[in-house]
Amino acid sequence: MHEGAPQFQGLTECEFPETEKILLDITAKYQEGPQEKEVFETNAKKLQTIIDEIGWPTISRVGIEAASAAWLIAQHSDFDKNFQRRCLELMKAEASGEVPGAYIEQLESRLNS
Repeated sequence: MHEGAPQFQGLTECEFPETEKILLDITAKYQEGPQEKEVFETNAKKLQTIIDEIGWPTISRVGIEAASAAWLIAQHSDFDKNFQRRCLELMKAEASGEVPGAYIEQLESRLNS
């Protein structure tokens, strides 16, 4: 799990298990070493496709780990501030508890720095 990401336990069922797997597979690369901009761009495109299909990947839609993965991809999309702003808007539009408040705060902070 990414440093600074809230820890949740006991949340294993989700509405979109296939999307959960895709998000977890995408971010597994983050743990393999230094990342190139190309990898981040590819991951952002994959997240955009997911957003187009199901909306923002929330805890109930994809599970906490995959929801964290989506946030991590958005955080690392500094090369596309418009995409980050869209992600932030989608995150804020979700019901309370579906997106950890820390994720919203950290993405806002990143956009404002």
